[in-house]
Amino acid sequence: MLQHPIFLKSSAFLFAIAVGWGNVQPVLAMPVRSANQAIQIVGKQVSLDKIYARPDCLIFMEEESKPTFYGIVVRAKQGGKCPGDPAIAPLIDRFRVNVDGSIFWHDPVNDAYMPYEQFKQQENRR
Repeated sequence: MLQHPIFLKSSAFLFAIAVGWGNVQPVLAMPVRSANQAIQIVGKQVSLDKIYARPDCLIFMEEESKPTFYGIVVRAKQGGKCPGDPAIAPLIDRFRVNVDGSIFWHDPVNDAYMPYEQFKQQENRR
C-alpha cells in the first residue's frame, strides 16, 4: 500500500493493474453495482485496448459515486519498478462508468465527458 498521505487518508479502493496483454478478455457492458466493479471494468478495458504504455504503473481508484455512475481516477504509481517520486501519484485520466456499464472519459481541455470509444480512437491516432 502506498504510504503517501493522500492514500493514507483515503478509504478509496486501490487497484493496480498488473496483467499481461495476452490474457485480457474483452469487457462487455453489464450492470455495475459497485465502485470496485467499475474500477475493474475500466482497468480491464484500458488494458485490452493498450491505452497506457505501463499498465503495471497505474493506480485506479474511486473518485466519486452517484446513483447513476461511478467516477474513477487513474494515477501514476511511482517508485519501485515504476519511474518517478514515490511520494506523489500524478493524475493521468478520469473516467465515469454508468450503472449500465457504459464508460466515458473526461476531456480536461473541454471539461466534458466523451464516450470511451471516441477517446480510444483519439488515443490510437497518437
